[in-house]
Amino acid sequence: QRVLFVNEDDDISHVNISAASSNTSEAGGKATIEIVLDTKPYDDVTVTATVDSAMAIVAPAVLTFTPSSWNVTQNVTLTGQDTDFKESGAHPYNVSWAVGSDDDLYAVLVPSATTLFNDDNDTSFVIVSEASTNTTEAGGEAAFTVALGSDPLAAVTVTAVSEDAAEGTVLAASASLTFTSDSWKTPQTVTVRGADDLLDDHAVDYNVSVSVATGSDSQYVALESQQVHLTNEDDDTSDVTVDAASGNTTEAGGRAAIGVSLDSEPYADVTVNVSVSATMATASPEALTFTAGSWNVTQSVTLTGADTDFKDTGAHPYNVSWTVASDDSQYDAVVPPETSLFNDDDDTSVFHVSKASANTSETGQEAHFTVVLGTEPLSAVSFDILSDDRSEGAVVSQQLTFTPSDWSQPQTATVRGQDDFLDDVTKYNISVTVASGSDPKYLALPAQRVLFVNEDDDISHVNISAASSNTSEAGGKATIEIVLDTKPYDDVTVTATVDSAMAIVAPAVLTFTPSSWNVTQNVTLTGQDTDFKESGAHPYNVSW
Repeated sequence: QRVLFVNEDDDISHVNISAASSNTSEAGGKATIEIVLDTKPYDDVTVTATVDSAMAIVAPAVLTFTPSSWNVTQNVTLTGQDTDFKESGAHPYNVSWAVGSDDDLYAVLVPSATTLFNDDNDTSFVIVSEASTNTTEAGGEAAFTVALGSDPLAAVTVTAVSEDAAEGTVLAASASLTFTSDSWKTPQTVTVRGADDLLDDHAVDYNVSVSVATGSDSQYVALESQQVHLTNEDDDTSDVTVDAASGNTTEAGGRAAIGVSLDSEPYADVTVNVSVSATMATASPEALTFTAGSWNVTQSVTLTGADTDFKDTGAHPYNVSWTVASDDSQYDAVVPPETSLFNDDDDTSVFHVSKASANTSETGQEAHFTVVLGTEPLSAVSFDILSDDRSEGAVVSQQLTFTPSDWSQPQTATVRGQDDFLDDVTKYNISVTVASGSDPKYLALPAQRVLFVNEDDDISHVNISAASSNTSEAGGKATIEIVLDTKPYDDVTVTATVDSAMAIVAPAVLTFTPSSWNVTQNVTLTGQDTDFKESGAHPYNVSW
């Protein structure tokens, strides 16, 4: 006889999956998961691991347990991958498990997914390039670029502000730059323009501060500002400008003025001392003071001629020297050149020529100047009045004569503008020369020149006439005349183009030279037969 027993089982078919040993990381950090079966299977069991995103890769992806190795723990390794996900610390992902076996008890198992985190290796930072070049006080510009170092969670606004607006300013259009998740790695340009400060301060270094504006992605707001270093190149020079004297002084007390000014704003008051090299004249004032507020205001020194015991040989030369004193070291080192003048003897031969009364013009407008002797001559004195450019101005009276009886009465020379057919405004000189045969003391005097300007009456223009008639579809022709209004400096081509098939033009190109500019040339339009509906005359245009 048999007695039936049942041995109750204490084994359960189960895949034992441990927690991950750690997080993975975008820098390639690894994590391990241990897998083992809880019971011996009737057949081989495969466990397949699958990662649900690109956060990590798993190896090996498939583990096999046999009836003889079921209780030997096996490992899968997760290796973190670098991603473009927005930077928010550690990124979660899951590993799912699939069980396969001919052992029905294992085949039906569905293990729970394992959750891991992939630690981010990206940090929030702003990439700022160096400046492309220096700025200049003449308004020269420099540029640099800004981009983000990682994909932000929210929009990031970057502001650029000059830390010294007296040297350079950020252009408003680039003072605020916004980066989004779509544009974070595309560099944007900041433009900085140099500022003029009127000081001879050489090249000055300054910074533009680049910072993240409040309200941006919080990870970026926490970043410290960055500085872009620039240099503003100077266009100012510490120098004293001394104008030419307004004329000669005379032994009769005649005066001359000299204008003095600074070329740049000083850091301290600048004193310019005046000294005359001989007893030919006296200077007033003998010192000029320029401040930071008046440096560019011209001040005048008046030279008053003194009577001397020098032999009367004409005009006596002398010099005015200038010395500079200032706590501004750059101005203190300036040594202006001497100014040379003449003190006209009140008993010697001299003649005076005035400035031109006005400009001449190509319409024939006249201008005048006067000539007068400075002393009574021993005999008649004649002057030749000649133009150095007769195509611009012609002298009406080419000689003036003074005698011992009328030497002190100014005489007028008249100059008439000439038309040259060129579109120009030209300066020219009229020379006043003592003619041969004049008083010997005057004959030795150098010629003087009077500057004139001949104002232009010409305008560069292409004169195109109306068409002589309509063309026709039967081949009827029309003529258009073309000529230039002024003489050109080089060849001029005029090209005719018809805007439709209504007509053809010949010749299509006309050339005018400096020698043929005023010779009229023609283009001929020949009408063409078209398929346009018959509505009378069809309009078309000729462009030039």
